[in-house]
Amino acid sequence: MKDSNVIFAQSLSSAKSFFSRFSTRGWIWRLALGAVIFMPIYYFFGLLVIPFTSQYYAQHAYGLEIPPLNQLLIILFIRSILFLIACAPILIGWQSSRWNLIWRLGLALFYLVGFQSLLIANWMPWALRLPHMIEILFDEFVYAGTLVWLLGGSGRKEESKI
Repeated sequence: MKDSNVIFAQSLSSAKSFFSRFSTRGWIWRLALGAVIFMPIYYFFGLLVIPFTSQYYAQHAYGLEIPPLNQLLIILFIRSILFLIACAPILIGWQSSRWNLIWRLGLALFYLVGFQSLLIANWMPWALRLPHMIEILFDEFVYAGTLVWLLGGSGRKEESKI
């Protein structure tokens, strides 16, 4: 029982420290941007991989289809919010350097978002899977870096009240 109380107290202390970094106005724009920032990152890296994978989508190979933009934006918006919610506890409780956070969060997101599923998708050719793996690797590290820059981690030295 005592261990759970210590863990709760440490978590509460980390949360207070994390949220005291910025003013309410500063948190509003940071969280609003954090809720949508995955969308342009994903879209940008997706555009870069199209020259390598478009023939599979054009042929509807393996059931692949590029959704209409309005449908894609809705999916990306929901995904962006879910990613922020999933990353928030890590950002709040992080006690090491920001570079360490970017590295570990980016690697975790890469593994969970695409690496694992693309690695075992042996029905798809490597000419399709490898470009998407590289795309996801880069977009997840850019996303992790953006979240850490935007919201910070507990290892953040300089504080702002913007």
